[in-house]
Amino acid sequence: TMFWARVTDRAARWTDVMRRLSPEQQVWAAQRLGYMNIFNPKRPALHYRLRMFRADEHEIAWQLFNMSVNATHVCFHNVHIDGAPKKLNQGPNMWPVMRGNAHEDDVPQNTLEFDFEWPEATKEGAKTVAQLRAALRKFKEAAAGAKEEGGPKQFLPQGSKPHEAVKKKGTLVNNPLRQVDTSKRRQTEEEAAK
Repeated sequence: TMFWARVTDRAARWTDVMRRLSPEQQVWAAQRLGYMNIFNPKRPALHYRLRMFRADEHEIAWQLFNMSVNATHVCFHNVHIDGAPKKLNQGPNMWPVMRGNAHEDDVPQNTLEFDFEWPEATKEGAKTVAQLRAALRKFKEAAAGAKEEGGPKQFLPQGSKPHEAVKKKGTLVNNPLRQVDTSKRRQTEEEAAK
């Protein structure tokens, strides 16, 4: 719990911390800190042991249930109710079973334990960041190599040679982003000079 106080960006990073723990450690940390404090609806995939008689843990179960109803994959795995394995058919009729078949007006007295799986929305973002870092590293290496060689390194399209990059009057400039007809530009420059 001392580490909790030192984490500055809990919303973005605390789920990563929790996922490094074993399932039993996840339960211990979540119950000690409070499930409502550590729950991230964007990244809910963790191991849960929810004491349904506690209002905050009941609310977490309700949120996870609502997320799973519209999911296209199975979210609840290794479900145990009061320590006994239970097979749940994921769907809108699952909520009464999760509540231990308690009446809607009664407080459920069961403990619900399960692994919740959810697709990681940030995987593509993390991949993109990794790609950007790799591209930046290549650029920096190229710039460092240019300094060692004594001049700026030319960045040309693959297969191009430096002498082909710009040709004489009346030809096209080899630019992959846009083609420029240099003869027309020179004619307008000459007419403007007259």
